[in-house]
Amino acid sequence: MNLIDLTKTELEKLYLEQNKTDLEIANLYNAKLFQICSLRKKFGIKGINARHRKLFDKPQIEISQRQMSIILGGLLGDASLKSRNGKTAYLSMSHSNKQYDYIKWKYKELKSISCKEPSSYTSHGKYTTWEFCTETRKDLNDLRNKIYTPVKTINQEWLDGLDELSIFIWYCDDGSLNYKNKIRSSFSFATNCFSTKENYLLINMLDNKFGIKSNIAPTKSGQNTIVVDDCSFNDFNELLIRNTFDPKFYKIYQPENNNKLVLDNLTDKTNKITKDVICELYNVKKMTQKQIAEAFGVHKSTITKLMHVYKIPTRDAAGCQLHGFTSKKLLELTEQQEIKAKDLFTQFRAKDFPYIEKKTNEHYFGVIDTLINNGPLVLNKYYSFMYSRCGMDIVSHFCPQIYRMATNGSLSPVEIFNDDEKLMDCIKRTIKYAKKDSVAAVRQGLKTYKKNRCVSSFPPMWAKHIIEFLFKDRINLNVLDFSCGFGGRLLGCYASKNVASYTGIDPLTDNINSNMEILKVIKMHNNLRHFKDFNVDLINKPAEDIMDSFLEANYDLVLTSPPYFNKEIYSDEATQCYNKYDSYRKWEQEWLKTILIKSFSKIKKSGKMIIFASNCNGNPVWDSCEHIMRTFCSHNIELLDFAIPSLEYFRKDEQIRVETAIIATKT
Repeated sequence: MNLIDLTKTELEKLYLEQNKTDLEIANLYNAKLFQICSLRKKFGIKGINARHRKLFDKPQIEISQRQMSIILGGLLGDASLKSRNGKTAYLSMSHSNKQYDYIKWKYKELKSISCKEPSSYTSHGKYTTWEFCTETRKDLNDLRNKIYTPVKTINQEWLDGLDELSIFIWYCDDGSLNYKNKIRSSFSFATNCFSTKENYLLINMLDNKFGIKSNIAPTKSGQNTIVVDDCSFNDFNELLIRNTFDPKFYKIYQPENNNKLVLDNLTDKTNKITKDVICELYNVKKMTQKQIAEAFGVHKSTITKLMHVYKIPTRDAAGCQLHGFTSKKLLELTEQQEIKAKDLFTQFRAKDFPYIEKKTNEHYFGVIDTLINNGPLVLNKYYSFMYSRCGMDIVSHFCPQIYRMATNGSLSPVEIFNDDEKLMDCIKRTIKYAKKDSVAAVRQGLKTYKKNRCVSSFPPMWAKHIIEFLFKDRINLNVLDFSCGFGGRLLGCYASKNVASYTGIDPLTDNINSNMEILKVIKMHNNLRHFKDFNVDLINKPAEDIMDSFLEANYDLVLTSPPYFNKEIYSDEATQCYNKYDSYRKWEQEWLKTILIKSFSKIKKSGKMIIFASNCNGNPVWDSCEHIMRTFCSHNIELLDFAIPSLEYFRKDEQIRVETAIIATKT
């Protein structure tokens, strides 16, 4: 056949069915190579190069399940996937001369997909390293795209693919058998290349898939290390033995080379330092831990550990919320409670801070309906307004910044959560005293952990009830809130049939954004229920800067809770009033007095100002508010008490706390 007579169909058959190259077709028709290339391009046919021909003659062997287990385990350790063109990738493995037998075994297992045997090179003039690589493959590139983002990152798909052989490879690569003393050894993994979150994902995987208990034990240099618990030592060693290439491998525990494995028992090693002796020296003679250690010729850490074993509380509890464990109450949990605490701790560490997850709009609509339909206010036996959590979940759901804030001198819930010791202590306290082991219970415990206090949010029901209590026969009220905070009063004003408009002011951007999100839910509810006309204006500026621009006597009610100077630290923004003044008295005279007088001037005749405040941290905010309000409204001041719930788990039910609202009426 002449080249000119060659059709597209016939040419495609030569390429696609017979897998012939351009050169082979040119020789077949006694033509030049460029003629075949031009004809192929004319017909839009993709040719076959030498590499494709090689694959046709000898296609790549599929990676077996055992080989994939080795690859996945190796990637947790020293192995890496490399790509030159972004389309294919190859696996690279390297080990020291000490692990020559190990890398030789690896090559034997991966020989079918590898290029050549391990070869050695010398680094720094003295260290011998053995290395081999697999062939470049598309499936390895697909695996690389799943794991590298752009560096190796633990994900659930990767963890799901791990089996016992993978764990063995990971341990042989990055694990170690630590000989601590004559009676104790331990297994550990060097995991400093992974984040703390990834470390806890690995811990969860070891526990859930293989029943191996472990924990994170940071090294002196601050690097992450996963240590297998003593209770799982034998189980993990058996896993290694089942999968090992050499029973005498140096990283596997050999009973004949060590004494019988037992738990670390300090009292057996230092039986002369008894509990009674430490109590006598520490509690009676008032010696320090360091002095006791010097008397016995041991390190201070030995005495610290013994006191922990003997459950001897330390004397000094000052600053315990900032520096760790307090001696006021030692936690004694059952074995089952200890397991629950550890499992819950591991669950937390595998994720970020457990902010409250938002629910459906239908849920929030139901909450708002409950707020609106709540019956007439009933005073408790102490003649105070009762507390209600109704609507508080909306506030907490849309205000995650609450958990990043704290009262002055305390730690925020996020800061406590990020401290391993404090988080575990909080979990244990929640389990023991609250008798709960849920995420929600611990999250609540983080807000009130020991002497720490999270910032408070205003109950929407308080706003609704006090408006309807003081304005029984008045409707279409205009409300001004010069410190709108987290949206509790916005929600309460909407729930009240008496309020037609709400103006909220706050210098903190996060607070205004949260109020905006709550407002979206309110608008959707109003569109659905046709409850009432409700206008809202939210302003992200300091109230003292814009109050003069407001119309005179335009509001029926000022309802707010001003900041308590520096009791609650919301942010470091310069717009926060506590950042503008270096003392309470200066803040009281130049900010609090100014804003109260200016806002009262914006109230209509017979309108009211309602201020929620309290004395705290040596700052008499409530006293200051009352004194200032009596200067411009001396004979028209009322006081109403609102019951505050007992949030701490150790607080007795009969202890009642109240917050007193100060009410001034404009005549």
